[in-house]
Amino acid sequence: MRSFVGMRARTPRVPCISYPAYQQATKDYVQHHVKREAAVVGDLLEKGAHFYICGDAKHMAHDVQEALVDVLTVDGNRQAAQEKLKQMSTKKRIQLDVWS
Repeated sequence: MRSFVGMRARTPRVPCISYPAYQQATKDYVQHHVKREAAVVGDLLEKGAHFYICGDAKHMAHDVQEALVDVLTVDGNRQAAQEKLKQMSTKKRIQLDVWS
């Protein structure tokens, strides 16, 4: 992720894909990538990045959104982070392509 952002692409895309079972034994989901790269994700979001969530509506989308709230939380104020995420969604900066 860092190397891609470091390329200074005009419109950087940072894909996070859930674990491919054939490559690793432990499950590594998108929300784990988001939390692990919280500084990079937070910086990109603050700079106006768009975030696309594609996957299972029942669990995956919710878990990724919670990870984004964690990233956006400042001084323990989750309510402000949730409001920020809601505003980003209203402005189409957070978009979901999910199924159940």
